[in-house]
Amino acid sequence: MWFRLVLRTVGLCGGINYEQPYDYASACPMCGAGSEPVGPLIAQLSRMGRKLLDRTAHDGHLVATRGLADALVAACLTGFEVRPVRRAHVATPDAGYCWLRVVFQWPPMAPTSSVITEDRCTQCLRTGYFDAGPEPGEWHYLRSPDDAADFGYTWERFGIWRAKAWPAGRRGVGGAGGLIVSGRARALLESLKVGRVEYVPVILGGRPTRSIWTPPVE
Repeated sequence: MWFRLVLRTVGLCGGINYEQPYDYASACPMCGAGSEPVGPLIAQLSRMGRKLLDRTAHDGHLVATRGLADALVAACLTGFEVRPVRRAHVATPDAGYCWLRVVFQWPPMAPTSSVITEDRCTQCLRTGYFDAGPEPGEWHYLRSPDDAADFGYTWERFGIWRAKAWPAGRRGVGGAGGLIVSGRARALLESLKVGRVEYVPVILGGRPTRSIWTPPVE
């Protein structure tokens, strides 16, 4: 089984909030979807507290404790790379935490998924997706990819991709990819007592009660 991984946390300031440098070589020229942080990732690690896992607030990059990252690697889970992360005021990486850079991407969702669009990028169509209500919506696919990894991002990017608060001339990064994890990734996260998370089943080949989504145009 596959699950949408929802982190019930406030999130960390990071990435674009700290003027993180990004590589835009493979990014959409309009919204920035597909841009990659030039590491180490910058994140407000002081807000991690006792959390084992969290995400940066706008661009959705995963930050984990070193212990959690080591456990994921030891279990041979796939779909991510362990990269360094640092605090905004310290130039060197923090040894206690790391950036889980998700490298696998799912294809576009089925048009029956419970998501809506607002101000979607007119060039790549990947940005401007939101849940249809206050609770996490269902994500639907005809089937899972044959090479699906234990951790993956959605093709769709969630959240706003333009912001007046960004410095003049600052390019956007396209919001945050949604997280999908495998059943074995869920089992390991639960065994390690990773808290403040919710697992919403990904529906394969099914139909929801309503369709409120505008499918991407190929």
